[in-house]
Amino acid sequence: MEDFLSRAEPKAQQLLLMNDTIRLSDIFPSDWKNFILYNKEGEHIGNAKSPLEATNLMKQYLVQPKEKTIDKSVLITVIIVLVALLVLVVSVLLVWKWRVQQQFRKEQRERRLRELELTAIRSQMNPHFLFNSLNSVQNLVQKNMGREAHLYLADFAGLIRKVLNNSEKEEVSLAEELEMTEQYLRLEQLRFDFDYSMEIDSEIDVHNTLVPSMLLQPFVENAIVHGLQNKTSDRKLKITMKRRDSEIKIEIEDNGVGREAAKELSKTKNGKGTKLISERLQLLKEKQGEKYLLETIDLPEGTRVEIIIPEEN
Repeated sequence: MEDFLSRAEPKAQQLLLMNDTIRLSDIFPSDWKNFILYNKEGEHIGNAKSPLEATNLMKQYLVQPKEKTIDKSVLITVIIVLVALLVLVVSVLLVWKWRVQQQFRKEQRERRLRELELTAIRSQMNPHFLFNSLNSVQNLVQKNMGREAHLYLADFAGLIRKVLNNSEKEEVSLAEELEMTEQYLRLEQLRFDFDYSMEIDSEIDVHNTLVPSMLLQPFVENAIVHGLQNKTSDRKLKITMKRRDSEIKIEIEDNGVGREAAKELSKTKNGKGTKLISERLQLLKEKQGEKYLLETIDLPEGTRVEIIIPEEN
């Protein structure tokens, strides 16, 4: 043993001083060789019987941690990709669901608007109105007022034609709406004997400004039937339109008996046409995202309806 150490020590010193590597066979020449491998922490790596086997074992040891690191990185990447795909799919589904709901609501609004428009037309052309109009013509003929009867029939036919034409339109020009309203006023004026006036702001382009069809008539009818009809004299109706910024303010004012008195006198009448218009304006507001306002104001003498709509061209 002492001989072994005496021969090994010089070689070990030479190894430390001259080179980082040396063949084990140079220290102990022998036919028997065995390699025991350790890492720098002193942990046993494995045994080898040849330099080649030792080299392969060392390569395997060095590569193995890297492979584990690579496998872990790949796993993390796969998880991130899967999570991203899941988030993307969920987002697409949510957007698709939102769009379907929006489309459904839009179709519901348009369907309801169409129903309200048709109901408004039926309301204006109800048998009661047609009967009263024809009865007024008959009275004119019986009084030998042929010219007045002819004018009345012309207005009546023109009103019916416009109502039918506008039944297919969601919007009409303000000029068309005013013309139809005035024809209706002339027809009712013969029955109830009242004065009316229409004041339109000169800044409003009535021919190129669009308004919801059948907008004015229900409120005008309500003012005449519920307000002026129950008044004995000095019956007046005034329609004014003013432009402000990008809006049009419409006022329909009568000096009739007022809403409360009208309710007491006519408990069976409920102003159905005005309710239809109110609902239409609300649906248009939701559909277009623009300002539509409707307000009814009780006056000391009579009632005023204020309508605010966007100025559309």
